[in-house]
Amino acid sequence: MKHVTPEKLYLFDPVLIDQTDPPVGVREGILKAGDTVRCVELHACPPAGTMGHCFIQTQQGTFAGLVSINSLQPTD
Repeated sequence: MKHVTPEKLYLFDPVLIDQTDPPVGVREGILKAGDTVRCVELHACPPAGTMGHCFIQTQQGTFAGLVSINSLQPTD
């Protein structure tokens, strides 16, 4: 299974699950495919990678939702 690291930058390239049920950032228009996002761990939430998902935020620090880790491509 793929692994993500909190606080690392990734390219958001949504897979089918994130296309059919987009994260809140896409629905609100603050996030689109191809944007650079940061994987984050939130207080009282499961750690990044649990059940293949993680929380993300934009580079400006705006919360963008919960996505599949398969939708995140390393920027390095």
